[in-house]
Amino acid sequence: MRRLALAVVVACQQNGGGEATQLARRDVTSWVGGAERAAIGDLTGDGKAEIALADANRLRVVDSTGRELASIDALAGIQVLEIARGLVLAGWGESRAHRGAHARISAYRLDGAKLIESVIAEPETARAEVTAIVPAPDGAVLVAYYDSKYIVHSALARQAPGGAWTLTDVASIRMAVGYAYAGRELAVARVYGDDLHVDGDAFILHADGTRAAIPTTRGARAIAAGDSDGDGKPELFLADGWHENYAQLARGLVTWAHLDGSAPHAELIEDLAGEYTAGKLVAADLDGDGKVELVSNGNKYVRVFKRSGAGWTGETLGGPARDVAVGALDGERGASILIVGDKSELVRAK
Repeated sequence: MRRLALAVVVACQQNGGGEATQLARRDVTSWVGGAERAAIGDLTGDGKAEIALADANRLRVVDSTGRELASIDALAGIQVLEIARGLVLAGWGESRAHRGAHARISAYRLDGAKLIESVIAEPETARAEVTAIVPAPDGAVLVAYYDSKYIVHSALARQAPGGAWTLTDVASIRMAVGYAYAGRELAVARVYGDDLHVDGDAFILHADGTRAAIPTTRGARAIAAGDSDGDGKPELFLADGWHENYAQLARGLVTWAHLDGSAPHAELIEDLAGEYTAGKLVAADLDGDGKVELVSNGNKYVRVFKRSGAGWTGETLGGPARDVAVGALDGERGASILIVGDKSELVRAK
């Protein structure tokens, strides 16, 4: 595994780094409550996004004021929650509150004041854990779940007009926890490698099953795709630096990978001060300029990164957080960030 050169880096510590963005913040703790996962997206086709929130007991859909539109009992522990294709997509499995629960991947359609479920997959597995639900090209949805203790199986799910889902296998890969599409190319992040005590990695998984390695520092826990400078060239963002001895050796790194050359190359955006992982990354256009910014949710705080010339500037938004979700609410230009934690906030650039 190649170690990244510390290339163009803006040294942004938790309370510094770059010019501070003017932010509008709204405390939404009262209606986010104890949600563990959140997602933002348009469920009605009116251009105004809704918010999905899931905790150990309920899956709820609310509007931007917190008014509940619909809810349904939680099937198990919520592991993945997304809104895409006009649907709430949920990955359920075993959790502390749902011991012995089975894995299930569900799609919910908002129908008036009801959430109508269609089942995408109910894998029979000894490890009931869903790792990813990702919008894929051509209207499909990529789903990934543990097929056994270490092997993660991925498949493309497509819904027929009548509502039934069909699955087309993609791959079975050891410890593959993160997936993203850079254009039509599928990128995969692995927290560990092909055997015990082997570092993880990241790669492009071509349609023929061959892999093109993406440079990382040890294992990667999350991956996102987007265009940060508007040139149309594919870019990936990774949360790498993971090590099995995370308390002593893991580093919370955010890495920027370029795919426009003959071989992928990567640069460090930030070594997150005091963090051993950025467990979630979201690439989204926050200010409406057609270029994505990057939101990281680590074990201590939420950071947002914006391109600045050849490098990046970073700013701490809050945290620690159980989850973050990003999306355009009420037809706004750009997007808001929902920070889900003991104090939950909606944050957006003014």
